[in-house]
Amino acid sequence: MKTKITAILATSYHDGYCSGETCGYKTERVEFVIEVPQGMENKISEEHYNDWQKYLPKQSMGGGSYYCCLSDECEANGLDRHEYKYNIISIEVVDNK
Repeated sequence: MKTKITAILATSYHDGYCSGETCGYKTERVEFVIEVPQGMENKISEEHYNDWQKYLPKQSMGGGSYYCCLSDECEANGLDRHEYKYNIISIEVVDNK
């Protein structure tokens, strides 16, 4: 069985070296089709969305030296330097074989 997960990916990042840069807040809508992990077959409802976070792709935010600044928008949205988080919007079964 496969599911399509739609989420908002929020990132706190910048290009280049950390010195003097500011991690900006960026969001984008993303979709992933994944095989349903064992034990998650009955956890498609919204109350279980947080349980699916660990099955979404890891994002490379670069290690960096962390000498960069953090934008107010990142702080307001709970992101530290070089972090990301997913906010799952929906999960739907797309292949029930």
